[in-house]
Amino acid sequence: MKGRRYHRYLLTPIVVGALLFLAGCIGTTAKYAVREQPTLAMAKPEQALVYVYRTSRRAPGSVVEIYWKSKIVGVLPGGTYFHFYADPGTHLIGAHLGANAGSTNVSLESGEVYYLKQDFSFIGVTTIELVAAEEGRAAVSRLKYTELLPPGT
Repeated sequence: MKGRRYHRYLLTPIVVGALLFLAGCIGTTAKYAVREQPTLAMAKPEQALVYVYRTSRRAPGSVVEIYWKSKIVGVLPGGTYFHFYADPGTHLIGAHLGANAGSTNVSLESGEVYYLKQDFSFIGVTTIELVAAEEGRAAVSRLKYTELLPPGT
């Protein structure tokens, strides 16, 4: 019995590591550029401004796609952020890395700024969550900006 328990504790980190490695091999077909200079946006009175960022270096080489209204609005390699404008209301925002997906509902108000943090759970599942403005601003200030490029570039 003791031997089986030992193997289970040994096997769990190996399986998690393999999943993270495989997740790192998954890419995106979206074309994007990473900008060294920060790109900050101004809030608009009729829309919400949403920043999405990824500080995590887990699954290196992987690019997480972010969806809003079933449309890709940005991508996040590790250590990057992007922003977009959204209509007020409650919306489902999803983070996808291949078949690995997480999502959250956010209630947005006109003229407000929101920060969403993309990360991975302990077992490698993609997560996305709304964070406090102070935390989000501090994180974004240290990251590089990603920009989706028009199709065909």
